[in-house]
Amino acid sequence: MTVVRNPYDRVGSMYLYRHRANALDIATARQGFAGYLDMIADIHAQGAAARAQKTTAPRKFLWAQADWVRLADGRIGLDAAYHLETLDARWAGLREHIPAAAPLEHLKKVTKPYSARDIYTPRTIARVAEIFAEDFTVFGYDFAFDHPKAPTVDSPVTFQTS
Repeated sequence: MTVVRNPYDRVGSMYLYRHRANALDIATARQGFAGYLDMIADIHAQGAAARAQKTTAPRKFLWAQADWVRLADGRIGLDAAYHLETLDARWAGLREHIPAAAPLEHLKKVTKPYSARDIYTPRTIARVAEIFAEDFTVFGYDFAFDHPKAPTVDSPVTFQTS
């Protein structure tokens, strides 16, 4: 079992966090969000072997979520994936399967007058959809940017494990 996040929100949030922390290299910082996405695309293109081996490759946090749970034979090695966007509503039921789980709290909640989605343009929307196409498909997210954040189904995405 794992928890996944909508790729648009995940990538936008990662960029804003790294931007605020001054953790972007100079070239990427000058190119803005579009340059950040180009860097991610380069990492995906160059790092297929590293992702397959689950190495300690730099910037591995930028990999697609599906890469983290893919088995050597290409299958997704999960029984279920839960969407972060609906986790609050599902937590009580999940705790039945995880007896030691504490109540769900948001420890690093940041209140801000904007959303990670505010930085998107039509070009960057298309770029994230292209780079993270597998995450959208595998984890049941809608490619439409203006679609509500929460998935249309209220059940986890399940996978055949045998």
